Amino acid sequence: MGGGPPVALIMISIIAIGLTYLFLSIGNEVEISENTKVAVSNLKTPNECKEHVYDGKEIIKVWQVDESDTNLLVQVDPSDIDKLPEPEHINDIERNDFKIGIIDADQNLVKKLENSSAQKPVTITISGYKSFCEKLPLASLQSGEKAFL
Repeated sequence: MGGGPPVALIMISIIAIGLTYLFLSIGNEVEISENTKVAVSNLKTPNECKEHVYDGKEIIKVWQVDESDTNLLVQVDPSDIDKLPEPEHINDIERNDFKIGIIDADQNLVKKLENSSAQKPVTITISGYKSFCEKLPLASLQSGEKAFL
């Protein structure tokens, strides 16, 4: 044995120094470039999104744009967007093309919507509304509690 420290002891020291540096740097700003700084502690997703269900009657103008097995997809007249829950989450671009799914359209409403258009919208009364994080909101002709809970 040559009297020098064992390789394992050197490796442990290097790892300890590296981990100490890492823990001390968390929460501090790290310089990336001359004009850009990143806070290491801000690695969480901001504003976690949650689904919301709303009750309350509202009369809105819509026209049909598509139909699926479960929902009738309609576009909401831009002048009625502020009647919906959470209008502040709808930007100016989306306002001119905002769609919702009607989950419980009866045959009478389906017939009215078949001939609807932006120039000839249909007036409906929704009583329930459910917003989602990453997909289109849904509306119901019955209360949100009955339709979505």
